[in-house]
Amino acid sequence: MGVVMSDPERDLELLKLVFSRHFLLKLARVDAKLLVEERQMLDEVCPPATLQEHGLMAADGTLTAAWVDQLETARRELPARLPMAEKLAMITRFVDMAVIDGDLHHDEGTVLLEAATELDVDPETFNAHLDGLTDQVGQVELADLEDTQSDP
Repeated sequence: MGVVMSDPERDLELLKLVFSRHFLLKLARVDAKLLVEERQMLDEVCPPATLQEHGLMAADGTLTAAWVDQLETARRELPARLPMAEKLAMITRFVDMAVIDGDLHHDEGTVLLEAATELDVDPETFNAHLDGLTDQVGQVELADLEDTQSDP
């Protein structure tokens, strides 16, 4: 049974929270270790208490079936419901997670591209946004990220 909410804005915020946690965790786990700073950022952006309040996380920290439902809904609805500025703000937050250890690994770049694609951010806009974040990530080009997708 999914979470039922009557307030569309609150519903949208919950979808953003679920989508963000999914990609933040995915980025944090790319290098097979979860740093303290990554855990802190994850908990700040997506507070476990909020997830528990909505039935998305059990008290022991495991995600529930409602989580899976909400993630599917987020993937389906966010591309159409979010304005581009909010999509890019989410990508910026994902970049923050990717570089929290001081480096942007090619696998993290692939996850960033995946998030942008799921949010329906076109390649030109994504590339321009990354260019605007060079203080955080250095020079990263979309072509560099696409090249990593074919790596074994």
